[in-house]
Amino acid sequence: LYCTMDVVCVRGKRSEQSDHNNLSMKDAFYCTQFYVKFNKVSIGESSIFTSSSNSNSETILPDVGISDCSSSLTGELCSNALVDKTNIDDSTANVPSVEQTSLLPSDGEWVDVFCNNRICEVNALVGSQHLVHFFDPATHLFVTTPTSSMLQLFHLEKGSNRVICKHRNSGEIKEFFIWLYDVSDRFIVMDIDGTITRSNVTGYFQTVFLGIFSYIHDGLTAFLNTLTQSHGLNVLYLTSRPMTHQKETRSLLEGIAADNGHEMPEGPLFMNKESISQALYREVVTKQSVEYKSGVLAAVAEAFRHAGSPWRTPFTVGIGNTENDAFAYNIAGMHAETILLIDKSSAISVWQHSRDTSSTSIESSQQQQCQRFQSYRDKNLIKFISRIQDINFT
Repeated sequence: LYCTMDVVCVRGKRSEQSDHNNLSMKDAFYCTQFYVKFNKVSIGESSIFTSSSNSNSETILPDVGISDCSSSLTGELCSNALVDKTNIDDSTANVPSVEQTSLLPSDGEWVDVFCNNRICEVNALVGSQHLVHFFDPATHLFVTTPTSSMLQLFHLEKGSNRVICKHRNSGEIKEFFIWLYDVSDRFIVMDIDGTITRSNVTGYFQTVFLGIFSYIHDGLTAFLNTLTQSHGLNVLYLTSRPMTHQKETRSLLEGIAADNGHEMPEGPLFMNKESISQALYREVVTKQSVEYKSGVLAAVAEAFRHAGSPWRTPFTVGIGNTENDAFAYNIAGMHAETILLIDKSSAISVWQHSRDTSSTSIESSQQQQCQRFQSYRDKNLIKFISRIQDINFT
């Protein structure tokens, strides 16, 4: 069921030239990449995509007769599709290679897209590697990530937007969330295993295989709710857990509330696309998850940058439990002073490492070394994050 990734979308502005050569500012959407995969759908030989295609490829439709098209598409889709790449909407900051094709998809490969229980007026199908591809009428390309003008058709609302992709032929459904933010919004990045749970391995196995959500750091939900409700921060959950365990991970975030009476703040959840064995080997054995986590955060930061964010980074603070978490946050643009590490006893400290190259300093190094908090319940921790939030890291 869970072969999807949440999407962070930022509402910003972009300049457009009118017929009278006047520039005007229009609303625009900038987002992280879509990833919606139908594992069980069999792609027919008539598919316009080949199995060797890049998963992010854009595909040009040929000049064919309307009779060859799906009944849901207009003649525009079937018109000559010679495309000027310079006119492609750059709102996803993703313009991969273009693949020429000679065949159109069969009726059984089309996908209906719903957002917040309303059908979206977009044309989508299952393409290469069984990923959903969306047709862009402006360029006559099928793309895995919709452009800004296409996202307008989703009628997104601030916060979470539930998206359902339903395969017409099989009835198979994939669900994910698009999280819409304003350009000035800020985040607290939360690792899960060892940061929400008290141990990487024990926390993982108890929450995934036993459904036990009590092995959690004390004071967590109250801490996060204070940051979201009183300080205006948003939570972004980032984990190396494989996407296969998305259901169990969402159950963890929901199950914590059932145990202590406080609800965990909602927010986008990013998980590893690797297989269970690969993800576990990387996280537990080699303890190398830096590239994956820093890449996710860089994509989010890039969306905010394109939207015109006033901040150097949209991340106010990042919390993890390993040096690799800290390295990933630092590579993605967070200063060392904004990175916190928690240990198994729930004690939290400001990260210290010589590999950090940031020049901005909140406190002297000697003061930072003494900066340690008893747990998420430590009131000085909230005060510390409040001071960080008041500093404009530009």
